[in-house]
Amino acid sequence: MRDKKTKQIRPFWEIAGSWIQKSVSDYWLIGLGHLGFFCLLIGSQVYVRERMLHFDSVNYLFNLIWSGSFYIEHNRLINILTQWPVLQAIQAGWSLEQVARLYSLWLAIGGYAVFVVVTHVFKSTRGGILLLLMFILTIRYKYYAPVSELMQSLAFIGLAMGWLLRPANRWPMGAIGNVCIFFLLSAPLVITHPFALLSLGVAYGIWWFGTSAGKDKVYILLPLALFGVGLLFWFLYTRGFSDYESDRLQTLWVYIQQMERLPELYIWNRFIWFLKAHYPLTIAIYGIVLFLLLRQRRASLVIMGLIGFALIALLAMLTHAYLDAPIYLMFDGYLGHLGVPMGMVFVLAFGQNVKRYSFLLLVVLVGFSLHRISSVHTFFAKREAILTGIMDAHSDSEHTKLLAHMDAWDWKRLWYPWAIGMETLMMSTWGNPEVPKTVYFEEYGQPLEYVVTESGYFLGMHMRPKRFLYEERPVYFARLSDAPYHRIWIKDAY
Repeated sequence: MRDKKTKQIRPFWEIAGSWIQKSVSDYWLIGLGHLGFFCLLIGSQVYVRERMLHFDSVNYLFNLIWSGSFYIEHNRLINILTQWPVLQAIQAGWSLEQVARLYSLWLAIGGYAVFVVVTHVFKSTRGGILLLLMFILTIRYKYYAPVSELMQSLAFIGLAMGWLLRPANRWPMGAIGNVCIFFLLSAPLVITHPFALLSLGVAYGIWWFGTSAGKDKVYILLPLALFGVGLLFWFLYTRGFSDYESDRLQTLWVYIQQMERLPELYIWNRFIWFLKAHYPLTIAIYGIVLFLLLRQRRASLVIMGLIGFALIALLAMLTHAYLDAPIYLMFDGYLGHLGVPMGMVFVLAFGQNVKRYSFLLLVVLVGFSLHRISSVHTFFAKREAILTGIMDAHSDSEHTKLLAHMDAWDWKRLWYPWAIGMETLMMSTWGNPEVPKTVYFEEYGQPLEYVVTESGYFLGMHMRPKRFLYEERPVYFARLSDAPYHRIWIKDAY
């Protein structure tokens, strides 16, 4: 009689352990990238009012509509690329909502287009994942200010780093050729935001220390030489910094001299709050990955990851050290670049052959980040509801241009009011173009009695009250009243 061989049943934990140790195909990683960017594109339409009717976005959109030409702030010429299709839509007679939806979508498409180039042209799967992580890991409120050059700069950082992270068999070349193309791809950063150059340097430094490129000194000497020549050319033959950028640099220098007081400042409190409220899982996973890298004796990557994180966080705090209220839009944009060193560490730690457990970790990071981005839209929705409520409660058929005082301004729930006239006009025109309304909050020490007694004024920006020529106003605001402003009192209205 023949003995029957019994099949040994392996314990569940052995089966699970064996399963998660296997590598995943690049198709899964690229698919995750497409899915992540697809969610950002969908969000650009679902949250179009939150993205386009507040702060910087409404300022840009309003001026594009009113002037019918490009609106370039601080000489950041990258906006030519993002504004051209919007101007075509305005000239074609699209409705306000259609124009806003196009602008919101076009600003979201930029990052996705670079992702496609990096993954399908450079064949750089790691570069594509890096790009997605940079756009979601630490960006929260700034997703709702897509016109920001801080946001737009991430695409070019990802493009340049995607080139360096491509497979060795994809267009192989020496260090000199690699560096020159890297600088060529990152060149548009000079017309975005100066802070992006720091983030690019951090990403490059982490790549140099965390890969075999560190063995070739050309990869560090040539970039330093090219950067020095570029910086010299910048100051000798170009405009230098704009007035806005110069003021920010002066503020930065003032607080650098008082850096030992940083933990006493309000901005330090807000930074810690951001870590706890918006990045808890992200920071926890980052810490675990750094610890595991230490155990693998990859100390140089850990050190550069920590230095890069600290540099960006420190400069973000120092440039906003003047803040004394929970106004997060600008601060969040700078903190958004913390995703650059974190993303670099993640993709280098996971390596070329990503294990299933690493892939699951990426899925968790992407899902958590997208959820947090979505959750903060409620702030902007509530802000619009408050401003719309003020206009509805105090306007009538004869008084559609309202003038309130800053005594009634709620800094905590409304943040800063500098584009308030444009915001409220666009909000009312979107919902009821037949009866445009607007409300402006009079600044302390800024008497505006003349707009109450004289006609022909529209107060758009808080710092720049301006008399617009009503006969030149675009069709979107054709019914905007030419009458004087009507003063209202809304203290304790909240």
